[in-house]
Amino acid sequence: MPPYTIASQRAIQIGLSRREQSVLLFLAEGYSTNHIANELGISAGTVRSHIHSMERKVTANGRVHLVLRALEEEILIHEPPPDPPNSSLLSGTFLFT
Repeated sequence: MPPYTIASQRAIQIGLSRREQSVLLFLAEGYSTNHIANELGISAGTVRSHIHSMERKVTANGRVHLVLRALEEEILIHEPPPDPPNSSLLSGTFLFT
């Protein structure tokens, strides 16, 4: 499961297109404009256009601020990864019998 998901209904309320939602997921993962363009089969200019459009819709200034605003507006949901098996060993909790 990816660490981020889109709250589709909230994204629609804000006015984000499906393509903008896809770009937002890649941004949240820290991917570059060129990587996003290659993954989605669109130009880097189109990716930048989607980013600027989303910045206007959520009142953000820059990519990082856009992701933070999307989290604040509950458009983007952070799903932390599950604890690894035997996580008690990693946390310093030991059971002795």
